[in-house]
Amino acid sequence: MVPNNGSIVLYSKPFQNAEEAKEAAICSAKVPSKAKSAIIVIVGMPPGTDPAYKMVVLDDGPSAFPKGESRALSLIPVDAAIEIGEHKLPLESGKICKIPAVKRKNDFNMAQTNFYYRNEDRWVPFTERQMQYLEDYRRIFVVHVTPGAVAPTVTSIVDIAPAPVPKEPG
Repeated sequence: MVPNNGSIVLYSKPFQNAEEAKEAAICSAKVPSKAKSAIIVIVGMPPGTDPAYKMVVLDDGPSAFPKGESRALSLIPVDAAIEIGEHKLPLESGKICKIPAVKRKNDFNMAQTNFYYRNEDRWVPFTERQMQYLEDYRRIFVVHVTPGAVAPTVTSIVDIAPAPVPKEPG
């Protein structure tokens, strides 16, 4: 990956000139101009899809993605939604959905987390689970399709705040 005019580009092989770079590029994404740090999510797309990979850049700054919040990215071509604690939100394909911190949790900080897709006139649940939501954690949900699957899949990425490095005694 090489920053290029405000974008991150993933290449399949080394290149020597601009023409080879264009041929070797397999996906790219714009980096938000005010981002000081970023999270890059790269997902393989179904066979025969062009481009073969989807790259999404999330602004990783503390005001853009605060601790305790989650983000969801839907890569499926149908309407999808998430129900997470007290939040019910639509997931627009190819867009990042901001999910506020979950407040409705049990004594173990667990909240019901359900994903749905629209099949004609009804919403079909495809993932239902209890997940733990802590103030120092951030979650990224990627909704995608795997080859041969009959329903979408959700991959969850948990970003834990780094622990401070202990100082040596002395």
